[in-house]
Amino acid sequence: MLLQIGECESRVVAGTADAARDHWSLPLGAGAIGGQPFRHDPPAPIDLENAIAVVEDALVPLAKAWTRPAALLVSGESVGPLVTQLSAGQSEASVTRDAVENLFQMMVARASLGVAGGGEASSERVSPSTLLILREFLHHLGFDAAHLVPRLSGPAPHGQSDLPRI
Repeated sequence: MLLQIGECESRVVAGTADAARDHWSLPLGAGAIGGQPFRHDPPAPIDLENAIAVVEDALVPLAKAWTRPAALLVSGESVGPLVTQLSAGQSEASVTRDAVENLFQMMVARASLGVAGGGEASSERVSPSTLLILREFLHHLGFDAAHLVPRLSGPAPHGQSDLPRI
């Protein structure tokens, strides 16, 4: 399964490297969840709760419609800083469900305390929306890890899949 996280929506493609079987477009992006950006930095606890509900609602049809693929592949500009932070020191660009959950819990703790998002440059900051989307995919669709793939652009030629070979 390939998850491409865009700014305002995400695209999900399920299938094999030779043929995409199913496509979904979800109103979940690095800059907005369900069309709404987080209003605070860090997001307020109620904003996180509402966003979790929106993401879970978007994932229900996916969870019912797919047969468990072997891997979750993730692409998108907002994914790079997340993977860089979570896979520091590892040779592969992959993240475990536990590592994503730990980072999410740190974000929740900062939100509860009202602590600002840190001093990273904006291009290096982990998007709270991206972190939340990835967390919910890992939890609700039963993946143990996610693997970063190079940014993919545009739809694949007719009859071909844009899923990378793994």
